[in-house]
Amino acid sequence: MIAGVLAATLLTLHAGPRRAADPGAEWCEPSIVYNQDPSPNATDALERVHPLLSRVRWAEAVHNEQWELALRGLRDEIASAFAAAAVGPSEQQRFFAELDATIAAAAALPRRSDPGWANYLTATVQPIRFHPIHLVGTYQLFRSSPLDLSALSGSRPREAQALCWSAFSVNQVLARLSLGLQAATLARLGRLNASWANYRAYGYTRQALEQIAFRGSATVHDTLPGRVQWLLGHLSVGEEVQWRDSTTTATSTVIEVLGGLRYRDDYTQYSGVSAIVTLPVDGRPGFGGMVHFVRSVRAGAVVRRADRKWRPGVIMSADVYGFLDRSKHVVDRAVAMTNGRVLLGDPAEK
Repeated sequence: MIAGVLAATLLTLHAGPRRAADPGAEWCEPSIVYNQDPSPNATDALERVHPLLSRVRWAEAVHNEQWELALRGLRDEIASAFAAAAVGPSEQQRFFAELDATIAAAAALPRRSDPGWANYLTATVQPIRFHPIHLVGTYQLFRSSPLDLSALSGSRPREAQALCWSAFSVNQVLARLSLGLQAATLARLGRLNASWANYRAYGYTRQALEQIAFRGSATVHDTLPGRVQWLLGHLSVGEEVQWRDSTTTATSTVIEVLGGLRYRDDYTQYSGVSAIVTLPVDGRPGFGGMVHFVRSVRAGAVVRRADRKWRPGVIMSADVYGFLDRSKHVVDRAVAMTNGRVLLGDPAEK
């Protein structure tokens, strides 16, 4: 018994005094506000802007994606709540400046089928925040030009109540609007990952010299593989057919000195040309060009000096995969950058 009392006393001393809730928490703390039980039949203008009540009234407009209608309706209700709570002119001006800018942004929202819809949400709508921000000992609204509620929470509680409840009501509409971005983001991410997967599986190997010479930008442009791939000193092995007095064949090392490929939209196929030098196992070097007709189908024409004459030949080659692991590692790293940028955002763009 005594041991139990001592243990409880020690635990109490270790925990210290219980911290009281910050002023304004009753109206500005979401864990409290969203666990309240306001009356659905409330007629008081201030009570009606409680987020649990306002979301019921505007659910149909939100469901039908009538964002401007919902926000303008909330604005009228908020104006009545501010009047009932006698919110000061400066606080009203600050709040409505933010809300009116938000309504204008919603009015300019492109159609969902518009290619710029997701980008507009990301750049314009998603950064808008009406959620009360909990600071040390107080709450505030808005980040760019903060509206501090510390002075209101003590001496003017109804004003703080009206401001925070109104902010929650607006913020939950914006949160629902931003939910549409999730589907767009997942669709975009699927498209990008499919492109990278095709590029990794079917792309022409990027060898060491090409990776050094053609690094590209520091970040992946538009998070997609490049449509054009440059070739520089690209090694492969080919079988060369030569015509002299009779037809002969020889295995040759093929160097694509300089060339370029262009990929199709889905990165499953490519075509291109390159200038080549061939080095047969036994013989003088040949010079010519190679055409990449489609993936894995390439052939070239060469000429070689022999017996004081330039003799023609053709060559078929296969890509050398000695650098394949390293090349695919570069692709895997780019895929990781894509996932990070699409899912988490690019800090440089915020």
